Amino acid sequence: MLKRLERQGYLRRSTDGTDRRRVSVEPTPDVIGLVGELYGPVARDGAAVIERYTGEELRLIVDFLRTARTLQERHLGRVHGAI
Repeated sequence: MLKRLERQGYLRRSTDGTDRRRVSVEPTPDVIGLVGELYGPVARDGAAVIERYTGEELRLIVDFLRTARTLQERHLGRVHGAI
């Protein structure tokens, strides 16, 4: 997969100068720009939503989401067991 992504210009690989077995993989500037175009508006809009809440409200929201996820996962196991 890395070879294909590298061929298409999405990433670069470079070998570590001290340990040739180690390889670093990083996105190319073009890909970074594309990701910014695609997800930048979502990130900006999301930040605007988050700014509407106080720190205490955000902690409450996070607590609710974590608790709800745990509840859903627990019942998912129950439902799978019943099928």
